[in-house]
Amino acid sequence: MAYKKFDIGETIRFEVETNTHYLAHNGHQGLIRSIESYKKHKGPGTVVVYEMECECGSVLHPQAHHVTLAR
Repeated sequence: MAYKKFDIGETIRFEVETNTHYLAHNGHQGLIRSIESYKKHKGPGTVVVYEMECECGSVLHPQAHHVTLAR
């Protein structure tokens, strides 16, 4: 099973300094609604994707390296 950095119900955010995948959501935060993992298409291992309800109303699917835990 893949390593999960966050859990359902936690609030995560896109950091302006490191966000390169969701530029329209820089500085936004939201709640994790679900977590999915799947095998990589190439090479060994798995990918974990979080379903996030952003504060702007969008439902997004970032990976752990796209976001940080909001404190």
